Formats: sequence, structure tokens, C-alpha cells
Amino acid sequence: MFYILVSLILFGILILVAISVSFNKKETSEEPNPVLHQSGIYSIVRKTPRDQLRDVKPSTEEIRKYLEKINVNNNDLGNNNLATSEIDTYVREWHEALDRNIELIEQGDSDGISFYYYDFKPDYCEVCAGYLKRGQFVTREEIYQHPHIIPPFHIGCTCTLVAHHGETLQETTEIGMVPLFKNEIAPRLPEWRMFQQTNAVRGIV
Repeated sequence: MFYILVSLILFGILILVAISVSFNKKETSEEPNPVLHQSGIYSIVRKTPRDQLRDVKPSTEEIRKYLEKINVNNNDLGNNNLATSEIDTYVREWHEALDRNIELIEQGDSDGISFYYYDFKPDYCEVCAGYLKRGQFVTREEIYQHPHIIPPFHIGCTCTLVAHHGETLQETTEIGMVPLFKNEIAPRLPEWRMFQQTNAVRGIV
């Protein structure tokens, strides 16, 4: 009788251990999935990118000094210099473009936007065209993980983000959009010192 009682107690303990292991395994399996392009499952992080961009985008002083350095080099080469007003315009356009894209993302966070695609406005950007195509899309999570993919990318850049209201990966690919990222690797983009003179600065319509 004693051995039967001990056996029943041991059996009960084993059942309790099995239930505990099964419960812990279930909790682990319910943790959020990692970000995967192929699956269409995204862990959306909605946090304004303003602070992040301070570390990845040039400051006003850096842009101005670079444009002034171009003037020095142009003097050596006998080329035309940029007027002070033109330098001011390039600096102002840089910050206006950056603010527009940040505000677009912040508004998109309020609206629950998960996808954004690239476009060129108001003019075609010859520099960016060598790195990305109009209509390539990125996810909100990719923007959070890689804030440097927010335009502008270089001085005189006309590339911009546009909110895409499709909610799933399938909805983007069905209309011919392709991802900017390949195998979850951040693509190479223009270096900010790549300079494109814009019609707006030169006063050409």
C-alpha cells in the first residue's frame, strides 16, 4: 500500500511538471515575430524619427561649410561660384524637405500607416535615380531601424516619401511596387555631399 501511494504521488508530480513545461512553451511561442519582409509580419515601432536623424543627417553648419568649400574649389578651377543667396536657399530647402518627410511619418503614425514609397517632387532627381526607383517602398519598422533612409539624401535632393495606404505586403506587390531592402539589408544610398543644382535655386522655371 505504501509503494502504491508513493507511486501515485510521483505520478502526480510528473503531471504537474509536464503541465508547467507546456505552459512555458506556449508563452514563449506567443512572443512577437521578428521583422520579416517575406512573411509580411511587422513589429511596428511608432516613434518620431526627429532625434534619430540628428546622428545621421548633416547639420546646417556642415552643409554651409561644404558649399562654401565648393566656392573655393570653383575659384581654383575658374568656374562660377554659388552666391550667398544660393547657399542660403540650398540650406533652407534641405531643412524644409527633411521636415516635410518627418511630418509625413508623424502623421502616418497617427493614421496607422505601415508602408511608404519614394517619389521625386517637384523635379526628377538624377543623383537618387542611380540608387533607387520611383515607387520602391519601405516599412515603418525599416524607417525606425534605419533612419538614414528618410530623404533628403544629398544637397539639392528632390526625393520624398509618400504614405501608402495598403495594410499588407501583398497589397504593395500586387500593384508592382518593390521593396527598397533586399534580404533585410539596408541599401546603399547617395552620400549627402553629392550635389545637384536645382532649378529653384537658379531661378529656372
